Amino acid sequence: MKKTFLITVCCAILLAISPIAHSADGLYVSGIGGVPFPYISYSYLTDDVITQGAKVDLDLDVGYLYGGAIGYRFLDKFRIEEEITYQKNDIEKEGAQPALGEISTLAILLNGYYDFATEESVYRPFLSVGIGYATVETILTTGSPIRLAGQDAIFTYQVGIGLGYAINEKVTLDFRYRFQEYSDPDYGSTELNYTMNNFLIGIRVDF
Repeated sequence: MKKTFLITVCCAILLAISPIAHSADGLYVSGIGGVPFPYISYSYLTDDVITQGAKVDLDLDVGYLYGGAIGYRFLDKFRIEEEITYQKNDIEKEGAQPALGEISTLAILLNGYYDFATEESVYRPFLSVGIGYATVETILTTGSPIRLAGQDAIFTYQVGIGLGYAINEKVTLDFRYRFQEYSDPDYGSTELNYTMNNFLIGIRVDF
C-alpha cells in the first residue's frame, strides 16, 4: 500500500511540471548500473517437497545490476529504446528452514519514456514503462537438504520514475527508481514469485 501511494504521488508531481523542448530528435545510447535494495526486494518459494505447499520468504542480499540500451527520441519528449540488463542477488534465509543460493537474471526490454522539464532547467524528470523477456537462473540449497538448480525464460515488465541532469546538450546523467516484476519462474515442482525494487544511475549520450 505504501509503495503504491508513493508511486502515485511521484507521478502526480511529475505530471504537474510543464514540459519544454529537449534535445533534437535522433538516436542515443545509454548505460545503467545500480543495486536492488535488500530491505524491499523480496521473493517467495513454494514447493510441496520442501515446505509441504507453504510459502517461504527468502531474503535477497544486496546485489548488482548493469546494462545498456540504444534508443530513439522523437517529438521532443518521447523516447523508445531496446535495453539489455544483467542482475544478480544472493539468497540467504536463516531459521528452522535455512536456505542459501543465488538468483541471476538476463533481461531484454522494450522501454518507453516520457520526459518532462521546467523551462530553462537542466533537470529533466521522466516516467518509464517497459515489457520484455528474461532468463532467470536460480541455485538454491535448503536445510533439508534439497538442492534446486534451474533456468526459465519468462515475461517481465517495469514501471519507473527518474530525474535527469543535463551535463550538456548531448550528455545526460540520471537517477532512477524502477519496480520490475517477473512472471513466476517455474522449475518443475518449484515456483518463484520474483519482483525487484531497483535504484539505478544512468548516463545517456544523444547523437
